[in-house]
Amino acid sequence: MKKAWLMAIVAICSGVVFAISLFKVPPTMVLLMQEFNVSIAVIGLVMTAIAITSTVIALPGGAIMQKIGPKNMGLAAMACTLIGNLIGTFSSNFSLLIFSRAIEGFGFGLISLVVPTIIAAWFPAQKRGLPMAIWSLWVSIGMLIIFRMTNVIVPQFGWKGSWWLVTILFIIVGILFALIVRLPKEGEGANEPKLEQGEKVSLLEGFKSPMAWLLAIIFIAFGWPCAAFSGFYSTFLQQALGLDMAAANSIVSYATIGMIIGGILIGLLLNRIKNKNHGLVLIIIMALAAVFFYLQFEIKAVAILVPFVFASGVIQQLIPPTIFTIAPTAAGSPERIAATMGIISLGANLSGILSNTFTGPLVASFGGVWSKLSIFMLVITLVGVVAAIVLNMLLSKNYKAQSKVNPQV
Repeated sequence: MKKAWLMAIVAICSGVVFAISLFKVPPTMVLLMQEFNVSIAVIGLVMTAIAITSTVIALPGGAIMQKIGPKNMGLAAMACTLIGNLIGTFSSNFSLLIFSRAIEGFGFGLISLVVPTIIAAWFPAQKRGLPMAIWSLWVSIGMLIIFRMTNVIVPQFGWKGSWWLVTILFIIVGILFALIVRLPKEGEGANEPKLEQGEKVSLLEGFKSPMAWLLAIIFIAFGWPCAAFSGFYSTFLQQALGLDMAAANSIVSYATIGMIIGGILIGLLLNRIKNKNHGLVLIIIMALAAVFFYLQFEIKAVAILVPFVFASGVIQQLIPPTIFTIAPTAAGSPERIAATMGIISLGANLSGILSNTFTGPLVASFGGVWSKLSIFMLVITLVGVVAAIVLNMLLSKNYKAQSKVNPQV
């Protein structure tokens, strides 16, 4: 297990750098609007571009990984995002900045498939909950780092300082990933069917699982308001409440602290709760998320922002680990796990596209009144609650059928 944890830690740290690269935009969004002379209705395209290319690569990503192996795909993902980041560093106009983010998106979409595959290969099912939960924190940890570092770097080096930080971090994790990460040899790891280099996978087989698509729908319903929070909440605090950039970014960073705590708690909880009850857990936490997503643009009392943002972060981070834990069951067989992860990644990326494309224009159409988003966010999340209920019904049906064959299930 020491070797398994070493692989997991290096892979997860690599993912964190991708998250840092993704979220280097929100804390500098106001500066980018000034630098490139664009409005709130347009600046969201900088986040949308990365979500679009991540979505494009999500479904074929599983087949690519089967062809070249997860390690090679991880290195290709790092190279791709690093190149995009460097292009962005030297962007002289808004169109080039958007193009650079689109290049970054290909790597971001691939790494989201690579790390879970490495964890699944090294950890048996009964020990997979905690490393998967820690992996689900990659975005939260990346947000925490970049929102904190922005307040240190930007005053000295401007918005490009964050882009240079990403370049340095990618060089470091790229070397570590290349030297350390590998798939387990015979007798190591999970002792389950593994993805071998050159093995062919039919993506159509993965499309046959309705539960995989329900998980994707849930991720869209959760991810849309979640992306609105991570991408626009700092701007909301500055525009609606009059906070300066440093204060707004500092408040948002408390959400990432909550996410880290929430991710660890749900990982430990999922390991203690029987697999057949994970669907019920998902229903409960989606319902809680609906409440917090409704309130996120309603609360304007500065005194309670920090505890609210912290609690919201805890709730938000309960959902991805639960989805990832249910995913192998939704796949139906080990051979379909990569395709199922691709479907879930598709849902996650679509949520980013929808949120980053429409949140800004919606605020503009509301005359800058952010609170008018509240009902919209509530309705979207409730769609996810309904999908979770249907998913739980299908899971219960499957477990009942399995229990007839194996009473210990």
